[in-house]
Amino acid sequence: MMIVPELVRLGRAHRRGFRSVTLALMGVSLTHLLQALAVAGTLAAVVHQRPGLGAVCLGGLAAAAAMRLLLRQYQQSLVSALGTTVRQQMRSRVLRRALVPDRLHDVRSRAGSARLTVVDAVDGVDTYLTRYLPHVAQVALLCPILVLAMAALSPAAAVALGAFVASAVLAPRAFNRWMAHRSDQRWESYDDLSADIQESLQGMRTLQLLGAVPGRRRVLRARSTRLHRETVRTMRTSLWETGILDLMIQAGTTTATALAIFTAAGPQPQGFLATPLAAIAEDPFRVFAMLMLASETFRPIRDVSQQWHAGFLGLSALGPLREHGAFDVDEIGEGIASKAGDTAVGPPTEAPEVSPGSAPGALRLQDVHHQYPQTVEPVLRGIEATVEPSRITVMSGASGAGKSTVFDIILGLLTPTAGSVTLANRRPRPMEIAVVSQTPSLFSSTLRDNLCLAAPEDVDEQTLLDACNDAGLTELLSTLPDGLDTPIAEGGASLSRGQAQRVAIARAYLADRPVMLLDEPTSALDEDTAGIVLTGLRERAVGRIVLVISHRDDVVQMADDHWTLENGQLRRHGVAPPAAVAEVAVARQQEDT
Repeated sequence: MMIVPELVRLGRAHRRGFRSVTLALMGVSLTHLLQALAVAGTLAAVVHQRPGLGAVCLGGLAAAAAMRLLLRQYQQSLVSALGTTVRQQMRSRVLRRALVPDRLHDVRSRAGSARLTVVDAVDGVDTYLTRYLPHVAQVALLCPILVLAMAALSPAAAVALGAFVASAVLAPRAFNRWMAHRSDQRWESYDDLSADIQESLQGMRTLQLLGAVPGRRRVLRARSTRLHRETVRTMRTSLWETGILDLMIQAGTTTATALAIFTAAGPQPQGFLATPLAAIAEDPFRVFAMLMLASETFRPIRDVSQQWHAGFLGLSALGPLREHGAFDVDEIGEGIASKAGDTAVGPPTEAPEVSPGSAPGALRLQDVHHQYPQTVEPVLRGIEATVEPSRITVMSGASGAGKSTVFDIILGLLTPTAGSVTLANRRPRPMEIAVVSQTPSLFSSTLRDNLCLAAPEDVDEQTLLDACNDAGLTELLSTLPDGLDTPIAEGGASLSRGQAQRVAIARAYLADRPVMLLDEPTSALDEDTAGIVLTGLRERAVGRIVLVISHRDDVVQMADDHWTLENGQLRRHGVAPPAAVAEVAVARQQEDT
């Protein structure tokens, strides 16, 4: 048995559900005991030739089986409910820890590894907590009771039974350190293979174009071979443990049975076959009951051995789960939020309620510095900027100048080395910002589902169509067979890059956030389509803060404010009068009236 303190504490955090699962499991085991006693009574009735008693015992046997079926179904429902709660809580903790700036920008962090921790590791811990630990608790509670019950029938058999039960529980623990080492190595190889497979699938098109598929296949084959080797080594270690456990169970059952029979037969010397026959003739129910009880005492231990293999994956994933803070309750939620709030983007004052899509004030970057770990020079050197609502602000700069870093700091994905970002003199909230990335993520679903990913639940059809029109999607919609309900391939593979960009823009409009960050939103568009998109952006900028990264002349020319990021500092190029924005605002007011 392997008892892990973090998982035991996790069980205590859900003590009510854990207690219910354990009690239901003990109820199932007690039906096995009742069934064993009913079998003993049936055999005794056969020896005494009492068919009435035999019929009663057979009825008890059937009742015990029916009761076990009902209790097992009830226990499985409790396990499912407890498992769902545990998985949701742990995945929330792991994701919160995984989505902090240090991890998002850690070059050693791999998406496949994180996916394995969030999915497989959490599922393994669920099995350990909801199945293995209740069986361990059952051994601790039920086995001593059964040994005491044997003592009432045969003290000598009870002593032997208790000794072998203790050996069966404690002997395999000698392999715990060995098993832990083997399981760590197996998980490491499993983690590497999962990360390599995911990266290969994501970059399959690139691998095909470069003719690098055979080389990548060799890498995956080597990873798979290593995983197979580590799995076999772990199984060998587990077989040693299982063999010792089975030896203790078989030896204990045999010894307790022999002592029970000889005790029941009395002190007179008899032959090898005469002794059990005499014992059965003397008191058949007692003999059969002791035989059944000796076997049933080891049933909880056999069940633990079976559940151990089911929960092994969770044990092997303890290292990554600890690393991702799955058990560190004190640092989850409020802890991480407070850490981010202390240094990230301004004072943690409470944000006032604002109407959807309306910016409460200007977005200000004040003396913002940032340097990535393991780099010589800082990427940002005290940048200062004010982005006003109802104006389109464009930021340009050479590749690697730090434009995306500015976006990440505004979003809270990066913590600046110094300085602050504020929205109306407070820290901006994630739900106030809509983002259009240069390579947008689309999902395997309908176009409507992709557009409404962050939209209000009650968004109507006309609002959807207006957003598509402003994003330049009207012509595309007219060519789709099912319009908004047309399926989209995973990653937007069924759309061109320009179409995917426009879907992302429309999605940002439907999110209706007061701040919009757009990274090269027209980079894949022709001049005419870009003009339609920029016209729509001008209309959507009314009341919003719009910050755009772009190098295109048509985007820069329509900007109200233009900044260039050079050598870690922002340089302002001139300010356009807000006449265009004012005209749009007046026109919209006239339409409303």
